[in-house]
Amino acid sequence: MTKYIIQRLLAALPVLLGILFVTFALARLLPGDPCVAMLGEKANDVTCAAFNARYGLDKPIVQQFGIYLKDVLTGDLGIWLFEYLAGIKADPAKPGFRHIIMHPYPVGGLSYVLAAHKSQLGAIISGWQLDNAKFEWWLTVPPNTTATVHVPATKVEDVLEGDKKAADAQGVKFLRMENGRVMFEVESGEYHFINPHTSPTSRPAS
Repeated sequence: MTKYIIQRLLAALPVLLGILFVTFALARLLPGDPCVAMLGEKANDVTCAAFNARYGLDKPIVQQFGIYLKDVLTGDLGIWLFEYLAGIKADPAKPGFRHIIMHPYPVGGLSYVLAAHKSQLGAIISGWQLDNAKFEWWLTVPPNTTATVHVPATKVEDVLEGDKKAADAQGVKFLRMENGRVMFEVESGEYHFINPHTSPTSRPAS
């Protein structure tokens, strides 16, 4: 039995490596700067140098793949992709996801993304759908938590939460416009943001 299991594992190894390579390639081909996508306003020459060093983005592509494989084996699979596309990031000023920064990037070629994180305070969920120009974003903010959400839009009037203007919705406070995003502060709860006039992000704003 042991010999059979080993043989099956060895037979599956090329397939697993192929899947990992495709995932790695797709992540590297996504538009935009991963550092800017993850760190947002905190992105600068110093922080991006540290970020690139951590994830090996300043190294040749073969070394990057080796670092990626190491991260897979140590449970760090796709963290920057998870935070980049779904936009779930902890606020460094409030550890433990007591305040969340939610900043998704709808990109061309992807019509749907769903991600979740089980924090100590409950589930954090971010799922968006892009249908032609219509952007819909479902998110869940757990109890005793707040979030700053960045909705892709050029005007606050375009953004709905459910069937009403987002700026007038319960638990939602308009903050400001920034880099093609409408920023809101939201309380714990479930939200459904809609913008019928969204274009896919070609590159994160710096």
